[in-house]
Amino acid sequence: MFFSLLLLFVSVLLGVGGQLTIKMGITRIGDLSGLFMASPWYFLTAVAKSPLILLGIGFYAVSMILWLLVLSRVDLSLAYPMLALGYVGILLASKFFLHEEIPALRWVGTGLIVIGVFLNALTAKRI
Repeated sequence: MFFSLLLLFVSVLLGVGGQLTIKMGITRIGDLSGLFMASPWYFLTAVAKSPLILLGIGFYAVSMILWLLVLSRVDLSLAYPMLALGYVGILLASKFFLHEEIPALRWVGTGLIVIGVFLNALTAKRI
């Protein structure tokens, strides 16, 4: 079970890394909403030229492969709620890497997520 949970946590970390690098890449490009409406092809070209966005997509790809391995070993009812740790990782990455201001109530909500994940983990079978 330990190895399965390790795979799950690495998958979550890669998902967080994917979100973080995609956000950093899109921030460098700027607001693309008008560009997408004007020319979806140009939008895709702009995105494809961003190394950070491509790195983020790569993180997601590896995360998905690990997720498939997790699902082959762990009940979905145990594994899927653990993905909520991604919310915790995003909040921390946003605070410390993107220097976003995080309101107190958001910290409280994230703390509740941690409690929920912990309670869910207590149901894991010991092998």
